[in-house]
Amino acid sequence: DDTVPHIEARNPQSDSCGDCPQNKWGTALRGKGKACREGARVIVVPANVPLKTAPMFTAKIPVTSLNTVTAFTSRCSQAGKLSGEFVTQLSCVEDKKSFFKVHLTLKEVTNDMDMEQLLAKQDQAYELAMQPYPRLDE
Repeated sequence: DDTVPHIEARNPQSDSCGDCPQNKWGTALRGKGKACREGARVIVVPANVPLKTAPMFTAKIPVTSLNTVTAFTSRCSQAGKLSGEFVTQLSCVEDKKSFFKVHLTLKEVTNDMDMEQLLAKQDQAYELAMQPYPRLDE
């Protein structure tokens, strides 16, 4: 695993996530999981608001739903489109093994997209996604 702690991590436990003792099964405070949680961040923009003024929201996707994100980005790439060119429904569905799973369903292509605005929003979304998690003890 070549993933490393965020540059602004307050107290990195290791130089790499692959070698981190918190990334081992059985280290979670409850259950058999890992103390360090794997997952992804998805930046969500409401479809019914003009892109230029649309707020952005962060959705944390659990490791049990990462295949959904991978499949979604692959479908966008295969279509030759950016993910922001689709109206997509994000939903959570009950799952007996993992409590819930996230689904991303492509609804429609937005063919009249202003690409300059989309690329600007994409840059803003990247900056939001790369921010470190907030420090809850402050």
